[in-house]
Parts: sequence; C-alpha cells; structure tokens
Amino acid sequence: MKLAGRLALTVAVAALTVGLGGVPATATPGGSGYVDGDGGAATNDWAGEGVVNQSTSARSAAAGLWQAFLFSQGYLGSWDDVDCSFGPNTASATRRFQADRGLTVDGSAGPQSFGAADNSLRLAPDGAYDQVLAGTGSRTVSYLRVTNNIYAFQYQATKGAWLYASYANRSSLC
Repeated sequence: MKLAGRLALTVAVAALTVGLGGVPATATPGGSGYVDGDGGAATNDWAGEGVVNQSTSARSAAAGLWQAFLFSQGYLGSWDDVDCSFGPNTASATRRFQADRGLTVDGSAGPQSFGAADNSLRLAPDGAYDQVLAGTGSRTVSYLRVTNNIYAFQYQATKGAWLYASYANRSSLC
C-alpha cells in the first residue's frame, strides 16, 4: 500500500475510534456494548436496554444518552448536566422521571425506564435514517439508529457530531 493510502487508512481508523469512544466490552442484554434497540420501530426500541446508574456504566456515552433524554424532558436543568457521568443529580432526575411514569423508583435507568422513554420519542420531520427526536425547542435532542440498531445522539456539546452510545467508554465529545 502506498504511503498516502496507509496514512488515509490510519486517519480514518483513528477518527472512527475517537467517534465511537473505542470498542466497548459487552454490556447490554443484546451484547453489542451500545444502546442498540431491539430492531422495532425507532420510536419504540429501547425497552431491552441494559442498566446505567451510579455503579454500572456510570461514566459512559450511554449515561450521556440517558442524561440528554432527561434534559430533553426537563428533568435536568441545563446542557451542562449532560456530562456522561451518572452522578447524584442524574439519579435524582431519573427517580423523578420514574415516579412521573408510575415505574419502580430506584434511580437506575434500565429496561423499564428506557422503555418508558420510548413514549417521548418522535420521528424526525424528514423521517430519514431512523432519526428520532426528544424534547422541543432548545431542549431538542436528536437520536440516530445506525447499523445493527446502534444509537448515536447529538446535543449541544457535540457541535453537530454524532456520539455513539457505548456502555463502556466515554468519548472525547462527552
């Protein structure tokens, strides 16, 4: 392979690794290591997700996806609260979300909480690429279901970049 080709390949692999936050260990019931949905409708796809809380996947992009959802619904106060670290404020916001939805109140985002979150998702206006939205106005968060039903999300701090919701690793974007 010519030097230019090897350099381009190296840059592409590095960019993919940074964008995905590295390759995570298996963490979800489905085994992908990402928030990966069950392959149903993009607006009803998260009920089979793993657990994210203060001791499980606490510092991960999956925690960031959950925080972005909580922010979109008004349970977290600002974009600054979306830091991919599931701490006491996120646990408290999760408990309020669970109480409002009639779920078991434990402060952990698991299959029931993720499943209830589905009810707040809507297809993006153009309906392209399995993109769903949560929230309105300045609280809108975009989620995108990509290959193998893996979810990525965008919010203010990603400046338009998609962040893959890994249970294992944080990204430099979050």
